[in-house]
Amino acid sequence: MVQRFAAPRAFPAATRVGLILKGLSLIHSETVTAGTNWALGSMVEEPLHEVVCRDLGHQDMAAVVRLAEAAASVELSAAAKPSV
Repeated sequence: MVQRFAAPRAFPAATRVGLILKGLSLIHSETVTAGTNWALGSMVEEPLHEVVCRDLGHQDMAAVVRLAEAAASVELSAAAKPSV
């Protein structure tokens, strides 16, 4: 059986989503200028852009997790310890 792991929700905030999105947008702009395709970057930008549009860009990646949880009507929780 494969166990899933989700970290506890009590951890310090990390890099803001808005700043991550800004960096990705700059990279995306450079790929367009270079005439290359960066499909993965575009896929990553979408959920980050949604978080920023919801005025949560000041939060870290946990905001992306909460948005995905809400969309799926689930809440990730820490994996239960295996019984001995």
